[in-house]
Amino acid sequence: MDILRLAVIACVAGCYSPDVRDCTVTCSAPAECADGQQCLSGFCVADGTTPVCTNPAAPDATPAATTQLHITIMGHGHVAIGGTIVCDSEQMMNATGDCTITLPQHVVAHAQATAAGNGMFEMWMGGTCPLANLPACDFTPATPTLMLTVKFK
Repeated sequence: MDILRLAVIACVAGCYSPDVRDCTVTCSAPAECADGQQCLSGFCVADGTTPVCTNPAAPDATPAATTQLHITIMGHGHVAIGGTIVCDSEQMMNATGDCTITLPQHVVAHAQATAAGNGMFEMWMGGTCPLANLPACDFTPATPTLMLTVKFK
């Protein structure tokens, strides 16, 4: 009985010929592709065609979602995000900061407002920072654009 099973399995395995679709099998030589296919740019594709294939095993190549954060500074000071100064009113000709930076969405960002000279932090405005009276603010960008305004005395 075992010999009969082996004979059936060998016959089925040797006779099985699945349809191979373009761009589903990777290859390094034509011999690795099914009959009627060629190896093109590392993928098996039908002879005489030139489809554009991407590696289905590759990580998702979709770029991560980002937020354009528009920062406005009223008064004299700067805003740092993650410890790096990204907007500084002292560097602007009219002493008001107006900057735009790109941040990844759904990642907590830490903003820190620091007054220049003898100035003082007054408040965050616009709702991005829930504790508007503290110079440190954590927020999570989740939209394509976001406004962050800080006011110094």
